[in-house]
Amino acid sequence: MSYFYDLNIGEIRIVAKKEEKTDFHYSCKSRRGDGFVFFFQGNGTIAWENDENAYQVSEGSLILFKKGDSYRIDTPYPCSYIVADYDIISSNFPSIKHHKCTVEEIDLIDTIVEVYSKRDATCFIQLRALLLNLYSIILKKTSVFPYASSHTTLALSYLHRNYDKNFSLYDIADFCKVSESHLRAIFRKETGKSVFAYREGLRIKKAKQILKSNAFAIKEIADSLGYFD
Repeated sequence: MSYFYDLNIGEIRIVAKKEEKTDFHYSCKSRRGDGFVFFFQGNGTIAWENDENAYQVSEGSLILFKKGDSYRIDTPYPCSYIVADYDIISSNFPSIKHHKCTVEEIDLIDTIVEVYSKRDATCFIQLRALLLNLYSIILKKTSVFPYASSHTTLALSYLHRNYDKNFSLYDIADFCKVSESHLRAIFRKETGKSVFAYREGLRIKKAKQILKSNAFAIKEIADSLGYFD
């Protein structure tokens, strides 16, 4: 069974509220990055190139984009929306184009905008966690394929970014805002491995990649992956 465990958020370029006071027509030949457009006022249609379907958009519509997407948005009336552009790091991210948001999801998107506007020292760390939570909720509801809980998704994000560091279970549980015992149980249930066994797997995979280059000594590789004497 294939699990959606490698979702991560890379560079976040913009999150912004925009308003069009007249009818709005926009064409994109090749989108720069991944991201979304969320409509909180107005209605219209969006159509992707090579897709016969045109999706109706209205208040609460969330449009999810992938890098390279070619599409056209048309709204015959004034509209207000939130646009976000960032990179998704994943080898098997599913194709989800249109999602109708619940009140909970709309509140989450509002929080994403609010956090981005602050631009403080922890802004992008918080944004990545919020975006991962949003995608986790959507994937669960769409049932594209088996999903991990939001806590496991956050833990995996932390592991993929920090596998070369010697952190404790407390550190990763604190990042996920959950108890150590709960994280230990749910992570093993959903991945089949302990947190630290998963980290060792990432380290071994990276070590094999580095060894192929023949550019570093064994000790240098070990040091770079968090193995110290």
